[in-house]
Amino acid sequence: MGCLLGGVASVPLMIGVATWWGHMQMRQDWAIRGPACRLVSEVPIASRGAKPPQPFTYMGVTFARQIGNVSCAAVPDDGWMPQTDHPVCQFNAPGAVAVTTGGRTVIYESGVGRPATITWKNGRLTCVIGGGFRNGGG
Repeated sequence: MGCLLGGVASVPLMIGVATWWGHMQMRQDWAIRGPACRLVSEVPIASRGAKPPQPFTYMGVTFARQIGNVSCAAVPDDGWMPQTDHPVCQFNAPGAVAVTTGGRTVIYESGVGRPATITWKNGRLTCVIGGGFRNGGG
């Protein structure tokens, strides 16, 4: 009987450890390192299509790209058991991405055929060239 109660009592601890481990792994998987994307004043001709890009909004940030696919995640913020997260989006070959947040729009250029990862964390927007593209979701 004591072993059964001990096993049942350990379930919350196991769930807590599994949650913590998942947060740590997700932060690592989505923390892409690479050279910074170039900030440009307009989308380069090589990255434009025949029609305007269809924007999408993820966690309050609006993205618009002409080419390629995107995968986004709500990545847990720093801390042992964070209650908040921030958006990270990986683009497999956007050429350029227009990002709007807080009433401001910036355009990042990665170069045609190069992946880009854009992060909005602690009021700071960053873009790096690179990423381990996850899937075709958006």
